Amino acid sequence: MYYCEVCGCPHVTFAHKHKRRWYYGQDELLWSFDQVLLLCVTCHEKIEFNEDAKNYLFDRLRPKL
Repeated sequence: MYYCEVCGCPHVTFAHKHKRRWYYGQDELLWSFDQVLLLCVTCHEKIEFNEDAKNYLFDRLRPKL
């Protein structure tokens, strides 16, 4: 079973770093580990239209090596 990476809820969706149209022609990036987070609907909605929150979460959960 998979859980939200923020709150631990067991009902998750894929939250992408960019809007899906950004991945056009780059299908391999669409499911790349550093391009998606597993989030519940509530956490996903909190970052969907808030770029600062989205960038913060991606920086925290997918740090660049």
